[in-house]
Amino acid sequence: MHRILRFVWVFALVGGCGCDGNGSSSDAAADSGGEASDDGAADGEAGGDGAGDLADTGADADADGDACSGTGALGETCAGDCDCAAGLRCLGLPGAGTCSTPCTANATCVAGTVADCATPFCELSLGACRCRCLGPEDCDGRPCSLNYCVDCTTDAECAATSCGEDTPRCRPDTASCTCGGTCGDGACDDVETATHACPLDCPAPCVEGESHPWSCWDGTLVPWCRCVSGAWVCEADPAGACPGDTECQRGGGQCVPDAGSCIEGTILAEPLGCAGASPLCCRSETCTGPGASYYPGSGRCCPGLIALSSLSPMEGMLSGGRIACMVGCWALTCAPCGDGTCELHLGENFCNCPRDCPAPDYGLSCELGDSDCGMPYCRMEGGICHQVTPRCASGICERVSEEFPGRACDCATRSCVVR
Repeated sequence: MHRILRFVWVFALVGGCGCDGNGSSSDAAADSGGEASDDGAADGEAGGDGAGDLADTGADADADGDACSGTGALGETCAGDCDCAAGLRCLGLPGAGTCSTPCTANATCVAGTVADCATPFCELSLGACRCRCLGPEDCDGRPCSLNYCVDCTTDAECAATSCGEDTPRCRPDTASCTCGGTCGDGACDDVETATHACPLDCPAPCVEGESHPWSCWDGTLVPWCRCVSGAWVCEADPAGACPGDTECQRGGGQCVPDAGSCIEGTILAEPLGCAGASPLCCRSETCTGPGASYYPGSGRCCPGLIALSSLSPMEGMLSGGRIACMVGCWALTCAPCGDGTCELHLGENFCNCPRDCPAPDYGLSCELGDSDCGMPYCRMEGGICHQVTPRCASGICERVSEEFPGRACDCATRSCVVR
């Protein structure tokens, strides 16, 4: 037997390693027009000082020392809304809440709604006003990734980091430089440990029956690794199950008639199944890393990363200016979705990666169907598989939450399956 709960979308459950929801909060039920829970564990990300700096999620969230006793100023860390001055809300990812100006439209975010920021805007993924960076000039020379100031976005930006025999790496969850190798080299490094994105190198521990998907060139998820006897067992060629008539296409390339038709990529030495009128395989020789994007047919994500659609919260796309999950373009962005950390700076949000990203406490609307409400997902909690499916009901987004004792979370199908 399983239990079904139906409620208006307020919070998205946070997933853990792969589909394992370590320390996940329970589903919250609330009316979309009512007051959400103020426990600070499921709001959006803190804006911080300056141009959208990523908050330190390891910091003590209660700057006043005594939860719900102060009246913190704009930008001050907090543990609940009553820690903030009138008109402000305690908004932020778990452990990183700050007293912020809540918003559901850019018109709300005028000068003064974000500390030390002349050009604030409404970050719908947070439900809060925050500062926008447009380039390194807004970040004291550091990279600007999706309007967030970070220490790095690519491994190349960490080239100056001394790593001895190892390779300088950009750790996606903290956007900071560290040292490590590559997925498949047999060594479980700092990046792989943090993101849980390479079960090949980090085979244990895992939840029995849990799965870790392979992300195909078009965003399709297929089986890759499954937990057996407490350790990951992985397919040698997961891309073989991806869509495509040839090995070239299944690997993210295209069969072309001549070199001049290979616009994005290079002609590989092997045709990989290409023949006839299009005998050449045009494919990028390198995979796409965290936070980088590509168009289907011209790339593929590096092992362990998930190709996310541009599905994100947008205002004004529905009648009455209501907010819904909408696709902005056809490009796919590679991110470690499923690692338990919401990496907004890499393109994750509660619409395209609800396993990691908690939703703001405003309600989502819908007109076109369930897709307006985001993606389904599943997670493991002990021996119980939790499956969450967004649905459109009379113009309001709801979630159907089901519990399946004894089943396993299959990330490829985003559903609970019989072991």
